[in-house]
Amino acid sequence: MKRLLLNGCSYTHGWNPTEWFAGYEITNLAIRGGSNLRIFRTTIDWILKNGNPDFVITPITYPERNEFILRGDTDYTLINVGYFTHTDKELEKLLPRYDYYINDIYHLDKLFIDMLTFSAFLKQRKIPHLMFDMCNHFSEDHPYLFCDASPFFANKIKTIEQHPNIIDFFNFCGNIYLSDNNAAMIPEELALYSGKPIHRRALHYNKNDFFILEKYLDTYRKKVEQHVE
Repeated sequence: MKRLLLNGCSYTHGWNPTEWFAGYEITNLAIRGGSNLRIFRTTIDWILKNGNPDFVITPITYPERNEFILRGDTDYTLINVGYFTHTDKELEKLLPRYDYYINDIYHLDKLFIDMLTFSAFLKQRKIPHLMFDMCNHFSEDHPYLFCDASPFFANKIKTIEQHPNIIDFFNFCGNIYLSDNNAAMIPEELALYSGKPIHRRALHYNKNDFFILEKYLDTYRKKVEQHVE
C-alpha cells in the first residue's frame, strides 16, 4: 500500500485526505502548537525509521515558533515555544532560560534555510513532496520581506519562489484560501471571536471542508509526481 506522510501544527492536525489520496495509508504527525523545526525533525526521523513514504505534505506554520530542551533534562524532552502557545508573561520567563533571542529576521532566514535543506533531503531520497504556507500570509503580514532587510533574503526568496515543491510561498496562504472559499470555522472559534476582529490566517477551519484546499493542491501534486527524478 502507498503511504502519505503529513506533518504540521494544529491547522494540519486531524487532516485526513482519504478521498484525495484514495487507497493510501495516511500518517499525520501534526500536533497543536508545533513548530517548523519540529515538523522537519519529526518528518526526517519518521522516514529514517520507516522508510520512504510515497508523498509528503508539510504545511508551514509560524516562523517564530521553536522547540527547546529543558536544561538538565536527561530525558531529552523537547517543548514547543511560540507566541501562539505561550502568553507574553510566560515567554518572558521561558526565553531567557533557553538563551533565546527574539529576532524576526533570524526566524525568517532560518525558516528559508530549513525549508530548502528539508526539501533537498526529500529530493535526495526521490520522495514527492509539497510545502506551502498555512497561516502566515507573507504578502501582508511580514514587512521584513519588503523593506530594507529584503536584500538579506533576496537570493533565498528567489529560490523559494522558483522551487517546484513549494507552492507560491509569498502569496498563497492555506487558511486564507479556505476562508475565501467558504470553509466553516470550527464552533469553538466562532464563539471565541464573536464580536471581535478576526485574523483569517490564524483561524481553524472544519477539516471536513479541507476538500476545498485539496482540490487546489491537486494540480501541484500531479506536477510533482510527474517530475520525480
